[in-house]
Amino acid sequence: MELEPFESPKLVLGGAKESIADFEAACASFVKAPGYTVIRRMDGKTGEEVVSARFEGSALGTVRLSAYRVVNQLRDALDQATSDAAKALGLTNVANVHFPMGRSSDDLERAISYRLKGADPDLVAFVRALRPYLGGNDELWALGRISGPNKHQRVLAIGLDNDAGFRIGGDDIHIVGPAKLGVGTWNSSRNELELVRVGAGGYYYDGVTPALTVKIGDAEVFGGKPAAACFHHLAGVVEGVVAGLEAETARIIAARAA
Repeated sequence: MELEPFESPKLVLGGAKESIADFEAACASFVKAPGYTVIRRMDGKTGEEVVSARFEGSALGTVRLSAYRVVNQLRDALDQATSDAAKALGLTNVANVHFPMGRSSDDLERAISYRLKGADPDLVAFVRALRPYLGGNDELWALGRISGPNKHQRVLAIGLDNDAGFRIGGDDIHIVGPAKLGVGTWNSSRNELELVRVGAGGYYYDGVTPALTVKIGDAEVFGGKPAAACFHHLAGVVEGVVAGLEAETARIIAARAA
């Protein structure tokens, strides 16, 4: 049986919310027992010893897979709602219809000309008014950016939980200055989190354990904010757009009948 208009995107959106819960659970498991190797190397520019935690790809796999589901379900909900609206308003071929996004307003216009070709002008005007581009509605643009192929792997980052800080076990002195504790720089290509920088004459013992969190790593996409909170927020944004598309479609149909 064929679904009613907008039923499918609402189901997908519900699935996204469930996936966010799965993502939160995966993050909680990861930060509780992250499993990493301590790596030491010298910084040739500063002369400091850099101490980092290197995480195995398998340790991050569940977290990344959960994130993949979230961002793609949220994007799918937008695309399906746009397709449903265009079809309900008379567009017969909706194979290429997607919710358009762009890096700039000009990019958006190019996306509209392709993704909403032949769609009802009032629907096009409604989508254009949402301003899904960088400098317009940055949140919608961000969703488009991180939902592309494998973008989730680059955008997710491991960071230090600034509220929890570091756990230091035993009575030994673990750090002797000069040293900078809690640097927190993430290297996505190496899966490494920089923990400590030790200057000449300083010393660091591996008994210092960092408290971790999963963040958004890309500076243009909620830069550095907790990933789960960002996903919850994006789900609310998408839910509003889906509801708006449904309401605008009903308005246009009613106006035609008047």
